[in-house]
Formats: sequence, structure tokens, C-alpha cells
Amino acid sequence: MERYQQRTVVNRRFLRNDDTGGLGKGDTAACFARVGDLVRLQADNAGIQYAMPDASPTFSSDNLLVPRNACHQRNAERLIDHYHQPKVAARLAAAISYAGP
Repeated sequence: MERYQQRTVVNRRFLRNDDTGGLGKGDTAACFARVGDLVRLQADNAGIQYAMPDASPTFSSDNLLVPRNACHQRNAERLIDHYHQPKVAARLAAAISYAGP
């Protein structure tokens, strides 16, 4: 039973994506993580590396949406338009190490 509990803890940590701090400290040898998180960690530790799979990499995106019955729909649209301006989008992407919305 003790071996199973230890394995469960390892699996739980393996599946979480919110704890990349172990990489920076050297406590973690490998993990699934977002590239943006790894780029930020590399700023403090050049020894951190990442590899993309050759086939079927995971892809996700964040989206800006405005509810149909939003009280301030035009304000929300203006904010979205602001983030889609090329200079603003470039600054945002550089700051967060992810593609902008």
C-alpha cells in the first residue's frame, strides 16, 4: 500500500502544470509544461531546456469573448481592438512569453 501511495503522489505532481518551480531548483528532471513558463525559467537558469514532440504536439489558445448580453459590449470590443494592434500585441507577447489573444 505504501508503494501505491508514493506512486499516486508522483502521478499527481506529474499531471499538474502549476508547479514548474522544481525545475529551477533542480528538484525536477522532466515535466510537461507550457513553453512560456519554461522561457521565463530559462532567464534564471540557462540549463533548463525543452523539446517539442515531432508528432501531435499539444496546442491551446486563449480567446477574448464578449457575452451576447454584455452591458458594456462596446467597451469590451474596444479593449479587444486595443490588444489586436500590432505594437500592443507584440509588447504583450514579449512580456508574457505566450501568443497574444
